[in-house]
Amino acid sequence: MTLHVNIKNIYLFLIWFFVACSALPDKPSESEFDNPCDPNINPPVSQFPFYIYKDMGSSENHYTLMHVAHNHFTNILIDTASTALPLSGSTTCVEVTWPKTFIAEDTSAHWYWLTPKGYNLSKAKRFTFKARGKLGGEKVGFLIGGLANPEREFRDTVYDNDWVPFQTYPLVLNQAWTPYAIEADLLTPSLCRVVGGFSFQLKRSFNQSAITFYIDEIRYE
Repeated sequence: MTLHVNIKNIYLFLIWFFVACSALPDKPSESEFDNPCDPNINPPVSQFPFYIYKDMGSSENHYTLMHVAHNHFTNILIDTASTALPLSGSTTCVEVTWPKTFIAEDTSAHWYWLTPKGYNLSKAKRFTFKARGKLGGEKVGFLIGGLANPEREFRDTVYDNDWVPFQTYPLVLNQAWTPYAIEADLLTPSLCRVVGGFSFQLKRSFNQSAITFYIDEIRYE
């Protein structure tokens, strides 16, 4: 059997890997792990709205979009500078496409906006974002926090068994832009170190065909 190696693809993957790693802040110190809610160690954010995504390249954006769990993520297309009917007042939105190339029933992918040190968002009142489906009826799981396993490098103070699902799970998207919100007191046990700022999860069981959906104005208020 002959194994054909595409050197160009390996080279491009290595470039992506090093760029993604360099985009992440330094790891938390031991004191930050042990005392995430100490305001002297991890001062709370005071300026809101606190954006995860406002527009591509906005100086107000926080967190880095990365995949954290998957068994078939390579076919997902993510455009963080999409101009496909962004919200009024925005120039871009996030466009996500999962083509109809599923391999198995358990095919899934989970992408997070995250940062290792997290942000102290204990002064936030709520979390909001807007989303729409290309056709309407698309099913997507939206999650907050959940990176709380003490054996993980990234540990989150926002979790509910494993993560906080957004309202119903999955959400069934409308074709028109629709706002979604969750009050801060439902994000337990606390927002003093939010490592996993926001995420979306796709599963083969959610949709039986290809889907495209859009997200914009992701923020804590």
